[in-house]
Amino acid sequence: MPRCQLDFIGLQSCQLGTQFPQWLQTQREFSFIDISRANISDVVPDWFWNRSAKVYHIDLSHNYFRGEVPEFTESVSLTKLDLSGNNLHGPLPHFSPKMMTLDLAENSFNGTLAPVCESLVMNNSLGYLDLSSNFLSGQLSDCWRYGKNLEALILANNSLSGEIPHSIGYLANLIYLQLQGNIFSKNLPSSLENIAGLEILDVSENRLSGNIPFWIGESLKRLMILKLSRNKLDGNIPWQICQFRYLYDLDLSSNALSGTIPRCFKNLHTLSGVEEAPSFTYGPYADYRIHGTLVVKGRFYVYDFSLPLRVIDLAENHLSGEVPSEITSLIALRGLNLSRNSFTGTIPRDIANMRYLEFLDLSWNKLSCSIPPSIVEIPSLAFANFSFNGLTGKIPSGCQFATFENSSYVGNPDLCGLPVSEFCSDHLDDDITHCDKQEVHATQHGENNWLEEFSFYISMGIGFNTSFWVFWATLMLKRSWRYAYMRFLDNMGNKIYVFAAIRLKMNKQQRGTRVSNHQKNKVCPHRASGKK
Repeated sequence: MPRCQLDFIGLQSCQLGTQFPQWLQTQREFSFIDISRANISDVVPDWFWNRSAKVYHIDLSHNYFRGEVPEFTESVSLTKLDLSGNNLHGPLPHFSPKMMTLDLAENSFNGTLAPVCESLVMNNSLGYLDLSSNFLSGQLSDCWRYGKNLEALILANNSLSGEIPHSIGYLANLIYLQLQGNIFSKNLPSSLENIAGLEILDVSENRLSGNIPFWIGESLKRLMILKLSRNKLDGNIPWQICQFRYLYDLDLSSNALSGTIPRCFKNLHTLSGVEEAPSFTYGPYADYRIHGTLVVKGRFYVYDFSLPLRVIDLAENHLSGEVPSEITSLIALRGLNLSRNSFTGTIPRDIANMRYLEFLDLSWNKLSCSIPPSIVEIPSLAFANFSFNGLTGKIPSGCQFATFENSSYVGNPDLCGLPVSEFCSDHLDDDITHCDKQEVHATQHGENNWLEEFSFYISMGIGFNTSFWVFWATLMLKRSWRYAYMRFLDNMGNKIYVFAAIRLKMNKQQRGTRVSNHQKNKVCPHRASGKK
C-alpha cells in the first residue's frame, strides 16, 4: 500500500482526461471524493465502488460515465451519492438506510421504483431523493409511510403512471415535491394537505383531472411555487389561492379552467410587494438547485427556483370576464400571461403600476378599446403581445415599444400607428372617446348596482325591525291587546286540536272498512272477481 493515503479528494471541475483516474486504485482510506464536472467519458470500473469502506461522500456528477451501478446496501458509511448528469443505465440500486442524499437525475435508469420502496425501511435517513429525467415507468407505489425525513422528492420527467399515492401525505417534512412530466391521473390526493411546510408543488404536464382543491390555499400556506399547468383540471380558480403569503410563481396554464380571475389576487403579499418570500438558500440541501420551466414567446426556458422570478401564467384555459383592475396591485410581478382565453373589456388603465413587469401576453382574447398609453412607463417591459383581440386606437410609442414587432399587434384591424401603419385615421379621437365613455358607464353601472343592492338590504332590515318592534311594543303597552292576542292564540289552538282529532277518527274508520272488505274477499274470492 502506498505511503500517501488521502482522506479528502476534491477534484471537481478539474480536467482529468477522458479516462477514469487509475491512480485511485492506490487509495483505500478516503472518506470524501468529488470528481464532478471533470469531463470524464468512461465506464466506472467495478473496483472503484468498494475502494474505501470509510467513504461517506461520492460525487461523480456531470461527467459522461457509462455502465450500471451496483447495490449500496452494504455501504453503511455512505450518506451522499451524486451520480446525476451522466449516461448510467440499468435498474435503480438499493441503498443503505443510512443514505441521506441520493441524486441519480439525468441518466438513463429504467424499470420501476421498487428498489427505492424496498430501501425505505423504518428509521431510514433519506432526506433528498432526485430521480428526475430518467426512463422510469410503472405506478408510483404507496410506500412513503417511512419517509418522514424526506425534504425533497423529485421524480420529474419520467413515465410514472397511475394515481399519486395517498402515503405521500406522510412526508410531513417535505419542502420540494416535483412530479411534473409524468402520466399521473385522477385527482390530487387530499393527504397532501398534511404537508404544511411544502414550498414547491409542481405536478404540471400530467393527466390530473377534477377541480383545483380549495385546501391547497387553506393548508399549504408556505407555498412559494405552485405549478399545475398542462393537465385536465376544470372548474373555477378557487379564491383560497389568495391566502398564499409567499407565492411568487403561479402556473395554471393549459387546462380547462373557467370562470373569472378572483379579484382577491391583490392579496398575494409577495407579488404585491408587501412581503418578501423566504429564501431557498438554507438547510442541508441548499447546494442543490431546484429548477423550473417558463414559456415565453412559445419557447421553454429553464430557470433556477432560487431566483425570485415572479410569474402568473393562466394561458390556454376557458377563463372569461374582465381582466380585474386589482391585478395591477401586483407591482412586484415580472411576468403575466393571460393569452388564449375569452377575456373581454379593456386592458386595465393602471397597468403602469406594475413597474417590474418584463413580459406581458394578452393575445387571443376578446379585449377591446385602446392599449393604455401609460404602458410605455414600465421601464423593464421587454416583451408584450396584444395580437388577436378587438383593440382599437393608436399603438403607444416611445421607449421599448419602438422595438416590438408587427406580430405583437396582428389580428387587431382597428389598431394604427407604428409598426402597423404610418398614420391613424381622423376618427381616432371619436373612437377613444367612445371607449372611455363605455368604461365610465360600466364603472357607474357597477356602482349603481352596488348602491341599489345595498339600499335594498338596508330598507329590508329597517322595515323588518320597525314592524317587529311596533307589534311587540304595542302588546307590551296595551293590556287589552295582549288579552285579545292570547284569546286568539287559544282559539286557534282549540280549532287545530278539534280538526286533528276529527281527521284521526275518520282515518281509523276508513282503515277498519278496508280491512273488513279484504277479509271478506279472502273468504269469498268469487265476490271480488264477480263470478258465482
